[in-house]
Amino acid sequence: MAEAPDEAVMSARARALLDQGIRLSELDRAAEALVAEQEAVTIYRRLAAIEPGTFRPLLADALASIGVTFSELDRPADALAAEHEAVSIRRELAAADPDTHRADLAKALASMGATLSALDRWAEALPVEEEAVDILWQGVAADPQSHLPDLAKTLSSVAVTYAELGRLGGALDAGKESVALFRQLAATDPGAYRADLATALLNVGAQLTDLDRWAETLPVEEEAVVIHRELATADPDRYSFDLADVLTNFSLTLAALDRTADALEVEREAVAVRRRLAANGSDHHGLHLAISLVALGARLSDLGRTAEAVRAGQEAVAILRRLARTDPERHLPNLATTLMSLGAALSAGDRWAEAMAAEQEAVDLLRQLAATGPDRHRASLATVLTHLGVTLSELGRSSEALNAEREAVAIRRQLTAADPDRYRLDLADSLNNLAVSLSELGREKEARQALDESEFIRENR
Repeated sequence: MAEAPDEAVMSARARALLDQGIRLSELDRAAEALVAEQEAVTIYRRLAAIEPGTFRPLLADALASIGVTFSELDRPADALAAEHEAVSIRRELAAADPDTHRADLAKALASMGATLSALDRWAEALPVEEEAVDILWQGVAADPQSHLPDLAKTLSSVAVTYAELGRLGGALDAGKESVALFRQLAATDPGAYRADLATALLNVGAQLTDLDRWAETLPVEEEAVVIHRELATADPDRYSFDLADVLTNFSLTLAALDRTADALEVEREAVAVRRRLAANGSDHHGLHLAISLVALGARLSDLGRTAEAVRAGQEAVAILRRLARTDPERHLPNLATTLMSLGAALSAGDRWAEAMAAEQEAVDLLRQLAATGPDRHRASLATVLTHLGVTLSELGRSSEALNAEREAVAIRRQLTAADPDRYRLDLADSLNNLAVSLSELGREKEARQALDESEFIRENR
């Protein structure tokens, strides 16, 4: 059916707005892109009500674009609403004409799965992503060239989802499939797919790490590092950030394999990259420089270079203090955990009074966060209290150490009741530390009870 004149004008206007939104997004002007795309969606809704056969696919396109823009603006709930509607439309279209619309349905499902993952709704993300994978495998059987890239990307995403749900074997299988497909694609078009191959390799490295298969992780991450170095040399603005991430992961793997000197050099390279990126004053890059400095401090501590580790930790704390002044909600948790790391470095250098000050500040921050925040803040609070207890004991403040250990035990009891697999060994550690503090105060009967409970937990895990 030919479009009426008014419909043709409206359709052209919507198409122009959508194109404008895409261009603005490419220029990192997401807020302006959103305005254009919202108007395009409004127009396509009106047109789809008049002529659904022509305009519902275009409405789904517009919803997909606005979903991406909402995600760029850190509005995942709005992105999810748009993507959910796009999936509903694509599903109806695919039911009527699968050959034309099933590939678009798979893309819409993959986008929706990614947004659910961003919201930590992993259990909901999994069936959505699995459906996308099933559709894309069918598409590959009929037309490999068209569907392989989307299948490889979706397999990489579903691997992460499996890992988040504790399905580590499934995560590794999906990740390896993704790597194999991206390797095939990169062999014919390296410019388009080498970066994706590196990302997929990094994910497989993480999955092997989750399985404590460090020796297998090493060559996977080495290949990812080689690729990212090449990419960052050719286009530093685009790939330097990712290179630093890959280097930090590689450093952790080297450290786990007791290659501590190599791990330190790799982390130094990561810090150097982060420092260059942060030189423009960006809060985003400042945050990641602080995170890399904490990792550098850990590698220095591994080698007994505690004074250098302390300096790295102090620089990280200084950065995060500055960031927390302008955006406390985002940066106070990072400041608290970085203070804990600094406390550990100070303790390793027998600088117990300074360690206590850092750990006490971390405790104060985490108490504030745990009062209104998620369980992860309570878990971090228990960890810092445990460190603080040890520090107080070293300073001869046994009664205060006991209070810190008791509080850590109480928090970990609550966490273990809700999620025993995740927290029971932490509870056993806290009970063991509590037993030490009680023994130092001559309260041997209570110490024995705490130690017995700790041993019981470990023997019956």
